[in-house]
Amino acid sequence: MEVPLDKDYLRMGVDPQLNISSSWTIDVSDVRTVKVSNISLASSETDIREFFSFSGDIEYVEMRSESEGSQVAYVTFKYSQGADTAMLLSGATIADLSVTITPVEDYQLPPEAYKHILVISGNPFYLSIFSFCC
Repeated sequence: MEVPLDKDYLRMGVDPQLNISSSWTIDVSDVRTVKVSNISLASSETDIREFFSFSGDIEYVEMRSESEGSQVAYVTFKYSQGADTAMLLSGATIADLSVTITPVEDYQLPPEAYKHILVISGNPFYLSIFSFCC
C-alpha cells in the first residue's frame, strides 16, 4: 500500500518520518480505597457493594454519616485497579443522589475489618461471614 506524500514536505526540506518520544510515563496508583460522598440515606452497604461489584474485588466497606441528608462510604478494594475503575463512576447515581468518588491515600482499615481476615504464611485468607455449627 502506498501513501502519497504532501509535496510541501519535500519543498520545505522536512523529513516526513514519524518522531516518537519515549519520555511519557504511566502513573500507576497504589491507592486501594475510594471515598464515596453524597450517598443517599436510603442506600445500604449492600447497595454500595453491588454498585462497585464490577470495579473489582471489595475487601471492606465502611459507612459513616456525612450530613443530615447523606452518608459517606470508604470502599477498599483488594487491588488498586479496583479503586482506579471505581473513580470512573464519579457523578453516577446511587439510589436518588449523584455521588462523588475520590481516591483516599493512607486510609487505615478500622479494627473490625480485620475480624474476617486471617493471615496464613504471609497471605491473606478471607473467612466466610457465615459460621457453621456442629
